[in-house]
Amino acid sequence: MALSLQKDLPVSLRPLVSNDEGARFQGRLKEIAAEGIAMFVPDFPALPSGTPVEAEFRIDKSSYRFESTLKALAGGTVTVHKPKQIHKTRVREGRRIAADMKLFYTPWTESGRFETQMLDLSDIGVRMQGRRELKKGMLVSLDFYVKEDKIRVLCQGQVAWCKQDPENEFLFETGVEFTTIFNETRNGSPASLKS
Repeated sequence: MALSLQKDLPVSLRPLVSNDEGARFQGRLKEIAAEGIAMFVPDFPALPSGTPVEAEFRIDKSSYRFESTLKALAGGTVTVHKPKQIHKTRVREGRRIAADMKLFYTPWTESGRFETQMLDLSDIGVRMQGRRELKKGMLVSLDFYVKEDKIRVLCQGQVAWCKQDPENEFLFETGVEFTTIFNETRNGSPASLKS
């Protein structure tokens, strides 16, 4: 059984070999069938069957990425084998602003207040770096002060992701999505933060 899409979805296709510059080729996702996934990518290079590729597409506020191998190329239509796994991530809304400042957080399940370094800030959350690895889904209270705007921000958030810094095994980068932010902190805007 094949799933034909009523509206063609934009897709980006990248060969994972013989592509040192990481070139991506733009096209449209056409059909998802038991035999594979068909995309119309007119500029895709003539590569042999079995070549590994990575595809990315977006639906609403989510981005999807998967790796597969080429099955067939014909008249601009690229067919790939059905992937074993499709990775989904939420697309960030709002502008991210670099913000190098102290941030304090308290995990809801623990006692204690921990200091970390904020790396950037947006309307929906913060990215911070510290010495603790936080679990995805963990709820935290956040507290930071924006000197330029004279605003103290008190809010709650949920850990969206956490990963080890590739250059320092003792540091972790963490993304926290706001769940509650008090009204008085909304009066100021993070857009005025200096980069």
